[in-house]
Amino acid sequence: MDSGGFIVVNCREIIKLEADGNYTNIYLSGKRKLTYCRILKEFVDLLRSHHVFFRTHRSFIVNLEHVKSYSKQGIITLTEDHTANLGNSYRDEFIRYFQQSYAC
Repeated sequence: MDSGGFIVVNCREIIKLEADGNYTNIYLSGKRKLTYCRILKEFVDLLRSHHVFFRTHRSFIVNLEHVKSYSKQGIITLTEDHTANLGNSYRDEFIRYFQQSYAC
C-alpha cells in the first residue's frame, strides 16, 4: 500500500516473485507484472503462512501450484513460460515437497 492506494491480488494468481536489487517483481497469471520497492525478504515474511510459496533461490519465490517441471540443471519451469532458478541449499526440500505431494 502506498499514498496512491493499493491493489488486491489473489495468491493463486501469483506465479513467482523475483528480486531485482531493492525491488521485487511479481509475475501474475495473464502475463501481468507488478513491481514493488521492497526487497524479496519482506515478501518471504509476508507469504510465510501461505504454504504454496517456496523460496527456491536467493532471487526467487515460486508458487508451487504453478510448477510444471524441474531440470537437474536447477531450472524450474512455471506456467506461462516463466522460469526460476533452484539453488543448491533449497533443492532437497523442493524435491521432497513434490515426492510427498505426488507419491502414488
